[in-house]
Amino acid sequence: MSRRPSEEFLAALVVTAVEHGGYGWFTVTDFQCPQDDPEGTYAVIDAPDSDLRRTRIDPRVMDKGLAIIRRATGRLPDVPTPPDHPIYHHRDTGEPLYISHGQRHKILLAARRDDAGQLDIVDALAVLEIALFGAVLCT
Repeated sequence: MSRRPSEEFLAALVVTAVEHGGYGWFTVTDFQCPQDDPEGTYAVIDAPDSDLRRTRIDPRVMDKGLAIIRRATGRLPDVPTPPDHPIYHHRDTGEPLYISHGQRHKILLAARRDDAGQLDIVDALAVLEIALFGAVLCT
């Protein structure tokens, strides 16, 4: 997937990720989802148990997470990896993303098809966490 997902897709990921307050690891302190302007969709989250204080989540943040997932590598030269179970790593840092092959495939396929309806809150939170932390840590 070389093209950027649509603003509608990215805005839907924002909405899905902030539903239910990230299963408790953050609270939403501000939210906007204009019907006619997906680029204007955003949420401000506060996560008291982390460094995230009043962090703005918008389509650009979700696009960053998708780009990291898309560019992830399943093999690193010095890291033993079972051949049937790749462990995806951040291409730039080498850090593990803690995302499964199945979840990565599901997220990238939905992005390629521009169909955010195929993703649930766990998938949207994975994209958000990878954008914010460089790995899935909370879900």
